[in-house]
Amino acid sequence: MRIIHGKGLHSPNREPVLKQHVRHWLTQRNEVLAYVQAQPAEGGGVAVMVLLKCFNR
Repeated sequence: MRIIHGKGLHSPNREPVLKQHVRHWLTQRNEVLAYVQAQPAEGGGVAVMVLLKCFNR
């Protein structure tokens, strides 16, 4: 899964506020196995790639 959080161009000091919130939220979720910054072709610094657990029904 890819989460696009953007650059933060409209936030105070033009800092990526959502980037830090998303990463903090991901560490709190048991469903998240891993996450990394996306490759340039996948969004680069404005996106994060997330590996989720697969639940069988």
